Amino acid sequence: MRKEYALFSVVMVVGTIVCGTILWFIVRSAAQTPQDMKVVQLDQKIPAFYDSVFRTTDFNSTSLVIVDPIVGVRGKPFLNYYKGLGPHDALGFRNVNVPRVADIVTIGDSQTYGNNVLISDNWPSLLTKELPDKQSTVYNMSIGGWAAPQYLDAFKKALFFQPKVIVVAIYTGNDFHESYKTAYSIAGWKPLRPSTELTIDNLPKVAFPPPKSERQKVIFNDGYETEFTIEHRLVGNDRSEPAILAGVQIVKNVIDRIAALASKVSGVKVFVTIVPTKETVYSKRVKQENIQLPDKYNLLVTDEGKNSDEIKAFIQTKPNLTYIEIAKALIENATSYSAFYPENENGHPNEAGHGLIAKVISEAIKPSLDQMLSGLIKVLSDHNEYDFYYIKDGMMWFVNSELIENKNSISEIKLRELALFTPKGVIRTKSEIFW
Repeated sequence: MRKEYALFSVVMVVGTIVCGTILWFIVRSAAQTPQDMKVVQLDQKIPAFYDSVFRTTDFNSTSLVIVDPIVGVRGKPFLNYYKGLGPHDALGFRNVNVPRVADIVTIGDSQTYGNNVLISDNWPSLLTKELPDKQSTVYNMSIGGWAAPQYLDAFKKALFFQPKVIVVAIYTGNDFHESYKTAYSIAGWKPLRPSTELTIDNLPKVAFPPPKSERQKVIFNDGYETEFTIEHRLVGNDRSEPAILAGVQIVKNVIDRIAALASKVSGVKVFVTIVPTKETVYSKRVKQENIQLPDKYNLLVTDEGKNSDEIKAFIQTKPNLTYIEIAKALIENATSYSAFYPENENGHPNEAGHGLIAKVISEAIKPSLDQMLSGLIKVLSDHNEYDFYYIKDGMMWFVNSELIENKNSISEIKLRELALFTPKGVIRTKSEIFW
């Protein structure tokens, strides 16, 4: 009896020690999981899809953006027009709806989102108007406050739209600063960090919005007035700051990863452009008219130019990426036309600025897009049989195959292209043929 009791006691002690050890490891592991990555760990399980898309907290939010553990912030889904901003689709991006397929996907920050203009006047929307003879359905994946790490995340998602063209727009105004902030504050972006010696504490502080004391009024000879925020933009471009140089390297790291992803996908052409600051856009005009500005202005233009040149040179080393130069067009046109930006301190382009950007980008991407389809076409269905359609002005009608006399002469397209058109009806009999 005593032996059995002794054996029972030993088993209980050993069991307690083992359970305690296992519990200690579980608690320790949970404690070491970064707070901003806990949602990601949950994603390893099968998420509730509809609950993730249709979140009551997101829908009831009064903010334009929602905090996110991966991209920092994302757009509020289902946002209606709000003080010139919006609308947002179900994914929180500035589009009227989410298409099944998009010919063009644009990725960027508020410069591409289109602060200051209606959705119809931002440069992504204007691409369709500039490309009337091309298949040019556009989906804009841009959010204010985003930078290079977020562009990389969006790029991966953009491929689901089976685009012909992806345009990534880097903004020199704050992308180096914001890229550093994202990479050094969110653990998931740690692989982008170029230095283990730097921390988030090395990031230069910047006041937003810029205080009135940092706003420099500029008056051009034609009477146009605007305000520069020289110190504000210099913080994001100052090459004497290790964090900004690291931010430039983070942008290059992202470009490298985008190029690697693009090399694994066929049928998509990737373009990268660099959007300059308002201060740089007017730099040639300032010099021509001999407008006197603080010394920091020249330092800003110089450092921004060096940062831009470094990024441009790196893009051009990637054979599967194409660089689009928009800064020169803005700078040259600003010497004869002033009003590309608001008359206050806001650094986002107005309608004229977005219009010029759209013209330059549309010319660059035009050869990579398909011609606008029209007339009778055929598609090989999943049943290995041809379906016939009539296409006109972006709309399509299903056509009874018995009405098609010479089926072999009909042009064939892929199912992907069919998703671009809006179904309008069915042509069942000869009497219904209208072409």
